[in-house]
Amino acid sequence: MDTLGVTQAASTSAHAEIRAMRSLPLHRGAASACPAIHTTWKRRDPCRTSHRVPTRPRALSASFAFTPPDRNGKLLGEVRVAEGPSFLPARVPEPADNPPKPLKINQDLAMYRARQLRISGYRAASPTRRAKLLAEAEAALRACMAMDPTDGRAYVALGKVLVSGKRFAEAEALYESGCTATCGANAHIWTAWAHLARLQGDLGKARRLFDAAIVASPAHAAAWHGWGQLERTEGNVKRARDLWIKGLGATRGTPNPYLYHALALLAMDMGCLEEGRKWCQQGTETVQGKSSQALWHTWAALESRRQPVDANRVRALYRRGLQAAPGSRYLLLSWAMWEKAAGDVEAARKLLEQGTQACPRDAALWSAWAKLEEQQGEVGVARELYKQGSVADPSHLYVWQGWGCLEFRQGNNDSARALFQRGISMCPPRAKSAAHLFQPWAVLESRNGNTRLARELFKCAVKADPESSPSWNAWADMEANLGALERANELRNFSMQERREVVKPFNFTTLPKAGTFSSMVAKLLGREDLNDVIPSEKNPDMLFP
Repeated sequence: MDTLGVTQAASTSAHAEIRAMRSLPLHRGAASACPAIHTTWKRRDPCRTSHRVPTRPRALSASFAFTPPDRNGKLLGEVRVAEGPSFLPARVPEPADNPPKPLKINQDLAMYRARQLRISGYRAASPTRRAKLLAEAEAALRACMAMDPTDGRAYVALGKVLVSGKRFAEAEALYESGCTATCGANAHIWTAWAHLARLQGDLGKARRLFDAAIVASPAHAAAWHGWGQLERTEGNVKRARDLWIKGLGATRGTPNPYLYHALALLAMDMGCLEEGRKWCQQGTETVQGKSSQALWHTWAALESRRQPVDANRVRALYRRGLQAAPGSRYLLLSWAMWEKAAGDVEAARKLLEQGTQACPRDAALWSAWAKLEEQQGEVGVARELYKQGSVADPSHLYVWQGWGCLEFRQGNNDSARALFQRGISMCPPRAKSAAHLFQPWAVLESRNGNTRLARELFKCAVKADPESSPSWNAWADMEANLGALERANELRNFSMQERREVVKPFNFTTLPKAGTFSSMVAKLLGREDLNDVIPSEKNPDMLFP
């Protein structure tokens, strides 16, 4: 019994010592107080290797050696605890197939540098430098994709680079892989893919992709806006209106000013000027709309169409737009054209000069200024301005068209031909805008007696843009002057067949249906009773028929 008691006492003493050692604190980065207890560590954050917290001991590796007592119950030795190696926290190795993600700030910096390369490439005047910068931007964006395949920004930006280079198949494969990597949850990639399908002419696929973008994020305003633009281009004005209004409802917390702008433009085109003014007013009352140059520009254009025109109000709206977007080329050009139409040539000249100083690479401003000087009889100044515009942006076709027409009117036929040919060489393949160059060149040849060449140029014009009424009419006039009256009538009939006109539907309004956004419409109209304005429907919340 004594031996058993001594053994139990020794065991109890040993366990008490072990419990005391286990209760000692463990400090990160220093040796453990218990030399024989091997403790495993795990990371708190896989991106931050310096933060580690200990877990419970996996196993107790201390060994105990007991010397049996003698016959008198006296211990001949003591409990010995085997000394183990001193503990140093070891880094848990990462799996080879799952590398750690970079920090968010590093991804943002890489995306910023790649985006700056892409923008610099678009603005480069030299084709060689443009190609070099875009190649560098593509490599940088692919590196961003390798850093984090689930970041949708790299897919969208790289897709724009590929589309600008007419690499449509690669862009489509990129968007598809992006949607797969993000599990279809990134609405920006779906929207970019839909714009590519629309550019390729596959409207059915574009509609399905816009729908997928809205399913991924109902508050993604770009998807609503792009889908509505597609429907409006196809003449489905009611469908476009419903999409934009439903988009406003989906983004009610942060309404997008471009949805208000689209509705205002639709109302202006349909002749509903009062509704357009109210959409602009409602849009500019939002936080983002206050700084939207598009809304102020459209509002000024609406006011300029009202009769009688309030010139002071129009100028005040243009000034308000320039306060929101100083140096906006669109506002300056539109304001200058309005002043020119109003008869204030000096004010128009000052605005165009201000625009060319703020945006020296915008060829539209140089072209408009050159036309103004030509109408004032300053042909030499106009020619010099056209030259500066062609240097600023050689791909702007209207500079070559205007310059060629100026030389044609001055009797310099050879110079005009060279300018028209230079502009056509700058046209993208199958561009509708090429008709604006083929048509004046054909008129030039017809007036110089080159009838055969003129016919070929007219054919090129109507092939580039079948809806170009000036091309059809000029061709018909040439045939009529040659005595081919039957051929002239056929050409005029072709012109009527190819012409597309959007007819305003009966009782059309851009305002939402009753019950859909009643509070918004009431605020818009400043009236509480909407029954007199909008007829009630059986299912007012259903925007789509």
